[in-house]
Order: sequence, then C-alpha cells, then structure tokens
Amino acid sequence: MPRNRLLAQLDDEILQARESLRFWRDQMILLESTEFQAAAKRQVVHREAEIRRLLEAQEMLHAIKSD
Repeated sequence: MPRNRLLAQLDDEILQARESLRFWRDQMILLESTEFQAAAKRQVVHREAEIRRLLEAQEMLHAIKSD
C-alpha cells in the first residue's frame, strides 16, 4: 500500500477512534452509579490505547523518508 494512502487510512482510523472515545466518555458520565459504568470505563481505556497505537504508527510513517 502506498505510504500516502496508508497515512490517509490512519487519519480516518484515528478520527473514528476519537469519535468512539468521545461517545464512551459520555456514556461513562450517563451511566454513573450504575453497574454499566465499569463497561464504559473499559471502553474508554481501550479507545485511548488504540489512539496511542495509531498515533505511534502514524509518527513512524512520517519518519520514514520516501524515495
């Protein structure tokens, strides 16, 4: 896959992950003091980790010099 296309795909995935993170943070607030809040917290942690991995991959691709 060409580097530019891969970077564009990573941008899309980061955007989707951030939207999902925003949703789950809202759910965490809405589900406060319920048994479902723990599930929402797990989703927040998962999305934060996913975003970190995507950003790391994006940084590595930016660091690679294209020929």
